[in-house]
Amino acid sequence: FGQFTGATKAEVSDLIERPKDFLKKTVTIEDVVRKQCTTMGCYFFFESGKNMLRVDISEIAMNAPRKNGHQARVEGQMVPYGDGYHFWASAVQFE
Repeated sequence: FGQFTGATKAEVSDLIERPKDFLKKTVTIEDVVRKQCTTMGCYFFFESGKNMLRVDISEIAMNAPRKNGHQARVEGQMVPYGDGYHFWASAVQFE
């Protein structure tokens, strides 16, 4: 879903720990899909230790296949969300 541009790879833990460092920077992250939206599949979470990163794919895959427990590669940017930040995807590939 979406178009990958070959953005630099980043670690999920770095995005969780230092989200402001990644604002307006397109990066690629990979991890296992956790707690995917059960209604439409439009968002899911990546874990790093006890912390979670919300990955929003609604712009490119509002009705995404349910891939909880599967590997995913996502390209996008950190953006403000509520009182914190989440990862806004421009491309996603599930394995």
